[in-house]
Amino acid sequence: MPSRASRQGYYAPTALAAPALLIVAGTIAYPLGLELELWFSLSDAQAGQPGHFVGLANYAYLLRQPTYHDALLNTLVYVHPGEVVGLHGASLLV
Repeated sequence: MPSRASRQGYYAPTALAAPALLIVAGTIAYPLGLELELWFSLSDAQAGQPGHFVGLANYAYLLRQPTYHDALLNTLVYVHPGEVVGLHGASLLV
């Protein structure tokens, strides 16, 4: 049975390398996830069924919806003033 000191030495390199490996894995996985998201937005894919390329038709459909325009207006009314106030407040701190 290995001593306690040798077991601690065995796990140390793995414990030290794990954060770097997670960062590298995330750096690789994030763009792949974005690519998959883009493909789904340009197709008519649904869960369990193959999708077909539809181009920008999904975006054209979205722009024709009145609820999209309401959501966009609400975002501009509620989020934009908060960003402006926050930015000016942060610039006063500098």
